[in-house]
Amino acid sequence: MQSEQVQQQAAVAPRTQNSQIDKNAFLLLLITQMKYQDPMNPMDDKEFVAQMAQFSALEQMQNLNATMSYSQSFSMIGRTVAGQAMNPVSGQIEEFGGYVDSVVLKNGEPYVVIGEAEYKASDVKNVFTDAQTTIAKSMNDNLFNSQNIMLVGKYIQAIVQDGDKPAEFVEGKVDYVKFALGVPILVVGNKEIYPQEVISVADGSLLTGKTVSIEETDEEGVVTRLPYKIGGVTIKDDKAYLQLGDKLVEIEKIDRVIEALKYVGKEIKSLSLNGVADGVLIKDKVPYLTVGDEMIKFSEILK
Repeated sequence: MQSEQVQQQAAVAPRTQNSQIDKNAFLLLLITQMKYQDPMNPMDDKEFVAQMAQFSALEQMQNLNATMSYSQSFSMIGRTVAGQAMNPVSGQIEEFGGYVDSVVLKNGEPYVVIGEAEYKASDVKNVFTDAQTTIAKSMNDNLFNSQNIMLVGKYIQAIVQDGDKPAEFVEGKVDYVKFALGVPILVVGNKEIYPQEVISVADGSLLTGKTVSIEETDEEGVVTRLPYKIGGVTIKDDKAYLQLGDKLVEIEKIDRVIEALKYVGKEIKSLSLNGVADGVLIKDKVPYLTVGDEMIKFSEILK
């Protein structure tokens, strides 16, 4: 009795219909029709040819639609566009816009690339004229160039890249800005730095010339803390080393040393140590704050 009710419910259960049929479904339908045809009354050749012609027309139409979609997307390169897309994090619909640098295909669907962001081409709502694009791009370029010119006289830190790997750490005052093919280049001493390589900007030196200490053991086993001025940072095999005189001392995080130096002269209050920090000690690749002969790992202060 229960099985009959289940069968009746299944028979009347609503089914969702797809008004569109793709070429794979069409071909499967044709194969099924041929498989179960009456051998005494097979499918007429003309009917078979007609269905194959319909299949070919369907495939050509889908290919044409895809080609038109790609063509429209690629025509956006070098243009300014605007649209709306869902933010995958917040789930909210947000507006986007900007200059299209390139178009990429993901799973057969075109995406426009604006800066470092990618958006579905189908989410683009407006494509501006060449004149509007030229004006917008010129305004963006002028703003970008002005921001870089304002760095003259400032101290910057930069990590020069060799491909996708860090090759050199540079810190110093920006002497001037030069342009190569319209691209601004910051000149620091004899170094040329691209704006995207800059990691910090300040009015004065952030690291170079500052004093830190390291512990050294003499022949009799006596441990002494010796101060050194930081000559710079060396990057080797993806590791960072402080240049302390003729020594290279490995450090895990450069920014932690910079932050620790800012605490010198400030009151430290923790469960294990209280007092005014009088220096920074580099030990086991990390910075410590010192108060006289005592010390505390800088990361403990940040907790």
